[in-house]
Amino acid sequence: MRDVLVGGSGKLFSATEKYAPRLFDRMKEATGIEGQYTDIPALDDDTLHAPRPNDGRVHGGYPGHVMQSSLYTKASLNRGKTLLGLAVIGAGMALASRGRGGNGR
Repeated sequence: MRDVLVGGSGKLFSATEKYAPRLFDRMKEATGIEGQYTDIPALDDDTLHAPRPNDGRVHGGYPGHVMQSSLYTKASLNRGKTLLGLAVIGAGMALASRGRGGNGR
């Protein structure tokens, strides 16, 4: 797989950009610029060409809630298992409705 959209919000972002470009533009005009700024001052050192010494962090310092995993991303990366699971659920629902007397008697 070449491109991986991370999370359901990533998929929503991409779909809005593709199928409703004017809505996407308005959304970005309203929220895009302010979302790029913070009151936290930047660090003095330059990390363009090399990482900060002794900084082996994997995650950033965002103070809000951060999801550790995404059900959407797991499902999109494992399409075979996802389709098999949906088929099993569908078959189970069909059998359950049949067992309840779905023929009108």
